[in-house]
Amino acid sequence: MARVRWVCERCGSGALGSSRPRKDDVVRFCLKCSAQTGRLVPRSAPSLERKRSAAALRSTEQRATARQRAKAAEAKRFTVSVRNADGTLVDLDLRDTLARCLALPEIRGLLREDRRNRYRLRRGWRPDLVVAHSSTWKCGGHAEPWSDRITLAIGRGLERERVEELVLHELVHIVAGRNEDHGKHWHGPHFTATVLRAARELWPGLPTVNTYRGAYALDDAIWQDARRLALWSPGETEGEVGDDGS
Repeated sequence: MARVRWVCERCGSGALGSSRPRKDDVVRFCLKCSAQTGRLVPRSAPSLERKRSAAALRSTEQRATARQRAKAAEAKRFTVSVRNADGTLVDLDLRDTLARCLALPEIRGLLREDRRNRYRLRRGWRPDLVVAHSSTWKCGGHAEPWSDRITLAIGRGLERERVEELVLHELVHIVAGRNEDHGKHWHGPHFTATVLRAARELWPGLPTVNTYRGAYALDDAIWQDARRLALWSPGETEGEVGDDGS
């Protein structure tokens, strides 16, 4: 067993001893200082203290690295690669998009109106989000209002506005789905009007009007108009917003 020097912190004297002495080993105590003070004065091993400090630092760094890796892995589950209006590919965290949609006045108003939904106004509430990273150009989703779950299938390189509109579409199912006649009017007038009002809040100046037959046609019109809106320069006319979608 390695031998190290044990040093008295009071007088500085030391002695060689085992690196793992017994608790009652005399090398652990300075007998001279103990006799003077009437109390046992312990010695410490500086080399062992340095090793313990280095080990504690390594352990802290390893835990921090593990937390960072876990956080990165968690973010990767919800991050998709989308294409901006200028053609650049960027990473989009769908949790951030969901949080933006949840903060829209239209969405929060719906939650306040329905007593059954008011629990969802609690700070930090959000639907469970499940993201399937598709290898194709697929962009689809499914909402379960009864279990507060949104499932998305997103391909790589899709238009950013298309993906954001999909998140909004499924979120409206969560907060407004109970107001629809499930089966007949899953995408009924209340739903489409809510989606359009919320989209106008998400993209101020959106020129889309509710003249389309079917919710999916309206979805396409919304995200395509939002994309054109992103391409417009400040000096160009953005068009007039219709008022017949409410």
